[in-house]
Amino acid sequence: MLALFSWPEPPKLKGSLSLVLPAWTNRQPAWSAEVLPTLRLESECQLEHGGAYRDVAVSAVQAHILYSNRVWRVPDLKITRPEGRLEAMHEADARTGDYYFNINSTLDVRALRPLLEPGQQKGLDYLTFTEPPALEAEIRGNWHELERIGIKGRVALTNFTFRGESVSAVQTAFQYTNRFLQITSPRLQRGTQQLTADSLGADFLAQKIYVTNGYSTVEPMVVARAIGPLIVHAIEAYQFRQPPVAHVYGTIPLHGEEDADLHFDLVGGPFDWWRFHVPKIQGHVHWLGQQLTLSNVEVGFYGGQATGSAHFDFHPRDQTDYQFAVTATDALLQPFAADLFLKTNRLDGRLSGTLVISNANTVDIQSWNGRGNLSLRDGLLWELPIFGIFSDVLNGMAPGLGSSRASAGTCTFGITNGIIRSDDVDIRSTGMRLQYRGTLDFQGQVNARVEAGLLRDMWLVGPVVSTVLWPVTKVFEYKVTGLLGEPKAEPVYLIPKVMLLPFQMPFHPIRTLKGLLPEDLGSSRTNAPALSSPKQN
Repeated sequence: MLALFSWPEPPKLKGSLSLVLPAWTNRQPAWSAEVLPTLRLESECQLEHGGAYRDVAVSAVQAHILYSNRVWRVPDLKITRPEGRLEAMHEADARTGDYYFNINSTLDVRALRPLLEPGQQKGLDYLTFTEPPALEAEIRGNWHELERIGIKGRVALTNFTFRGESVSAVQTAFQYTNRFLQITSPRLQRGTQQLTADSLGADFLAQKIYVTNGYSTVEPMVVARAIGPLIVHAIEAYQFRQPPVAHVYGTIPLHGEEDADLHFDLVGGPFDWWRFHVPKIQGHVHWLGQQLTLSNVEVGFYGGQATGSAHFDFHPRDQTDYQFAVTATDALLQPFAADLFLKTNRLDGRLSGTLVISNANTVDIQSWNGRGNLSLRDGLLWELPIFGIFSDVLNGMAPGLGSSRASAGTCTFGITNGIIRSDDVDIRSTGMRLQYRGTLDFQGQVNARVEAGLLRDMWLVGPVVSTVLWPVTKVFEYKVTGLLGEPKAEPVYLIPKVMLLPFQMPFHPIRTLKGLLPEDLGSSRTNAPALSSPKQN
């Protein structure tokens, strides 16, 4: 026992000892049964120049030590280290092995690391302190049955870090028995942010932590980094510019992620994901083993609303399978398009639609498979090159025909291996109707056909006029290829310009005639250059 202690100078001891010796007979006395019950000890011990117990160093130790009826008592143990002090009372029954400690401490608990098993030491490695914790605790147990240990008390910590994340203060009551740690009413502050719960339970046999009625206004990434790297990877793409309000409950594994079963109800914003920026979002997050599910998601979406859900599967670890669905209603097209793929102020309208991705993988965006639909009302689309490619031609037939506001636009589409296909893109305005069918990939490559139906939706006379102008519609059937931002259009039917004369004349008779004449004959200018004379040989 004494081999576990070391000191530069021996401790100072003083005291008194008494005992009753056995009767003088020829038999061997039973010392433990006859003598020890009579032993009385009163002593004082002082270690003034420091020492150590199993490599746990101290600056000074002072205590009174009492022994009677085979019970040890230390009523006033005082241990001093550079960072603080421990005061304790101790009793131990030598007959049963039962013991009791009452402790008040401001020592750094990391100093106890040599007393712990290797697996327990790792937990202390996550902690760093600028101020030692204040601890009040009662400890009961039995020296012969270590599993019977029981601890209860209170602890308060200020200005420390856990896994590199700073914390301003923590206060909680706790109780430990049967290798289960119950933390009651914990309160954590991180500046103005806070995290509370009714209780936390740590089952060291099952290697799990149980959270009951947790509440947080702490940044999600701070909590994620304190839990572990996998949850960081799962949520790092979802950024709150201000900490959200979260209600948390469920199970956190101490090792690995397979046993995770943690729920979050989140409300917060502004919120950023990928290229999207929204003022507010709320929803439910469920972390279950190697999977993460988002449900009941509601978003303030570019002046409208959006709802959705998503599921992520982290098997295998170097990639993630996922599915998601989102439905948007009455979103403003201009800010949505600006965030999504371009900066423009000349788009307008209200956009609604649904996108469902049934399966995809983070390794390759071409893995997307799904479906969706879109609808637009009261829109201006002509700054989008794919729609504005015919504006000049149509405006040449009638002013504003190629830049009129669309009363409605609709389409349905499917996505297969990252290729978007639609056969019913339909954009309608009073003067014309554009219909697209074809494909678009995620690199922006277009392969489509488009028809422009003139005056088809004009009130009352539209069907008649569009029937009369049917050949013009065929003239405006084009194949569109190239990039979405720089499309190229080629006419499907090569019809001479003169064949358009009957259809252009009602709109612009003078302009039509000029277009059919040679440039010099159609011009009224009198200062045209003279023809060159033939070159003389």
